[in-house]
Amino acid sequence: MKGLARSAAPALALLALLAVLPLGQPAAAPGGLTAVTVGSTARISNAPLFIAGEEGYFAQWGLDVRLVEIRESSQAWPALIAGQLDAYAGAINAGLMEAIMRGARLRIVADKGYIGPGDRSSAVMVRQDLIASGRFRTLRDLRGMRIGAGTRTSVGGLFLLRVLRDRALITEQDVTLQMVPLVALPDAFRARALDAALVSEPFVTRLEVLGLAKVVIGMFDVLPRAQYAAITYGPNLLARNPGVGQRLMNGYLRGVQQYLEGKTPRNVALIQKFTGDDEDLVRRMQWPYVQRDGHVNVESVMQIQSWWVREGFLGKALPAERWYDPSFARRAVRTLAGAR
Repeated sequence: MKGLARSAAPALALLALLAVLPLGQPAAAPGGLTAVTVGSTARISNAPLFIAGEEGYFAQWGLDVRLVEIRESSQAWPALIAGQLDAYAGAINAGLMEAIMRGARLRIVADKGYIGPGDRSSAVMVRQDLIASGRFRTLRDLRGMRIGAGTRTSVGGLFLLRVLRDRALITEQDVTLQMVPLVALPDAFRARALDAALVSEPFVTRLEVLGLAKVVIGMFDVLPRAQYAAITYGPNLLARNPGVGQRLMNGYLRGVQQYLEGKTPRNVALIQKFTGDDEDLVRRMQWPYVQRDGHVNVESVMQIQSWWVREGFLGKALPAERWYDPSFARRAVRTLAGAR
């Protein structure tokens, strides 16, 4: 691969190995490239990173970007703080704001996913047999169901609770919430161990293709234009090596540009390669919305913080200047425009 390496080793084991690297200086990589370590997952939401690596956009800026599998964002913040990761491409949650509140040098620097018009890349799905039998007809029928859910401190957690409280007019006590990994959902639905779940792509489309579950409400219907994921830099790129952080952003936004060309044969092939999903699934699924210029919806994040405060997940909401640094993306936009 040109400029991108992905490791499938468990995140904690990798971070233990990374801990022996000296902090403060970027590691050398073969071919004179600078190694940059980014926490991520091999899913469609990280397609711009895959594209930027495979097309050589990172290498053009002298970088060898290495992706470390981080399945839960709660693992990313300590690794960023310690300098074991340079950046994280993943969900925004209350843990990030709490870490910043306590003095961590972390900043969101660019968009990685927001809820666009008609977006169903994250949705509540109900088992198909419950719909066919008439057990489920409206959202109020979620009462009494076993629902697969992610962490309550994420934007997805807010979405699910808003569905229950505002649309189904029930509470969390009226259902049984179960923490189930996305990869386990097909088996859980087949075994009828779950009745419904909060699901994101590619599993939304996969469950539909398998005939196991159906979307009953998408995130856009509840949280339109919500900012749910971002690129976050740690102290390695914010303070120690901001020039490397700028080059990483240049390559990333070039990858975003190609990603936004849509389901071209080249983009589909690259996403297949990195996610392992077949071509038909990649073409069918909802591709997440990403801003071309990396702009983050600050108002959305402030509203989400207010919810976290009300729910007791966060002590107080932080002003944007404490958690957002748009300068890298703004400079990258100018640089890429000048390169045309």
